[in-house]
Amino acid sequence: MYYVSRATSKKHRCNSVCDSGYLTSPNYGENRVYTSNTLCSWTIEAPKNKLIELNFLNFDVEYSFRCRLDGLYIFDGKTRKDRLLQMLCGQNIPDRLVSTSNALHLVFITNALRNAKGFLLKYSIHEVQDSENCASDEFRCRNHLCISKKQICDFKDDCGDGTDEEKCKSQKMGDFECGKPAFEFEESKKVINQKKIAKPGIWPWMVSVRYIPEEPYGHRCGGVLIHPQWILTAAHCFRRGFNISEWSLLFGKYREISNDETQVRRYINRIIIHPDYLPLKDDKKFANRKDNDIALIELNAPLVFNDYIRAICLPHTYYIERTGITAYVTGWGYAEGKLQFEEDERLKEASVTLLNRLYCQKLYKRKLVVIPKLMLCAGHLEGGADACKGDSGGPLVVKFEGVWYVIGIVSSGEDCGLPNQPGIYTK
Repeated sequence: MYYVSRATSKKHRCNSVCDSGYLTSPNYGENRVYTSNTLCSWTIEAPKNKLIELNFLNFDVEYSFRCRLDGLYIFDGKTRKDRLLQMLCGQNIPDRLVSTSNALHLVFITNALRNAKGFLLKYSIHEVQDSENCASDEFRCRNHLCISKKQICDFKDDCGDGTDEEKCKSQKMGDFECGKPAFEFEESKKVINQKKIAKPGIWPWMVSVRYIPEEPYGHRCGGVLIHPQWILTAAHCFRRGFNISEWSLLFGKYREISNDETQVRRYINRIIIHPDYLPLKDDKKFANRKDNDIALIELNAPLVFNDYIRAICLPHTYYIERTGITAYVTGWGYAEGKLQFEEDERLKEASVTLLNRLYCQKLYKRKLVVIPKLMLCAGHLEGGADACKGDSGGPLVVKFEGVWYVIGIVSSGEDCGLPNQPGIYTK
């Protein structure tokens, strides 16, 4: 196997042809940092019918949302036109990566702001059958695990992502308790960017809706678990079209980027967007309306509830209309320019007040934003705690007589936490 590296930056050159082995960022070494304004690319190619495995030994690249500043981009093929497998930045050592073809294309981009140590990775060849196939009496899970075929449709999540329980005869769900976390709610005192850091397990219905090609930075929207096999989210998360094979859902999640011991993955069986979601009509007169911004997602297999994964209850109308009550919104959203990597990846919560819809409409009159009857308005007139970018689709919840209910789905707002611009939620 060999790799070819070609420089595309006028300032720094990083050309080389080598045998299989190790790959580093420019200027990698002890007490050194990578160079600024660098654009380098490498193509790693194996013989036909072979796959390439990457194992990162060290990784330290300036973090930014979606790796917009510095980042290592990995494509499943020989060029940037091939499928993006991962985009990497931050200080977490990435998981092992295996190509699906006999080539990988890597692109490393840096800006002129902050430089870090860079990366060191080892690449190696694998036979296709060693990496992709299981024994004849085994079933291959979508996450590449091999399990006994006897474990298929045994009503247990042996794969860890539900793929061994797909398309099985339904097991009776029976009644399940909703709206009651295993851990007693206690409002957090840790604050970052005017939002409080949630405690693990307090919001067990919280879902991270993720775009697989951009993992581990794949979080795109929030969601809320309402049934072992169904979640609610915002329709606008998918308004530009979608391929369900490129999306996954994480439950029992606390940290946005790092893996959690409690997390469980599921894939999407189908998405049902509200048929009257107006932006789907592609009519300019609906541009500022958010009517019916809601969608249902069916999971590929049911979840097994535990202390960190539980459903929330759906409300009666009475709970929805109570202007002035305190509600809570949760998510991994961020305010532009205020992202802090280590702390911001934890789940956050914010208490907000339900506001009168007509009064809220007056606040948004100059913005030409229409708030219809099927929307809620919540926040603080003085600004502060609010749903932010990345919180879309997440739940707005209230507690009534010891039980938690979801009364809204994060839809939109004007920026984040500004005075007289509360958040807008779908009922």
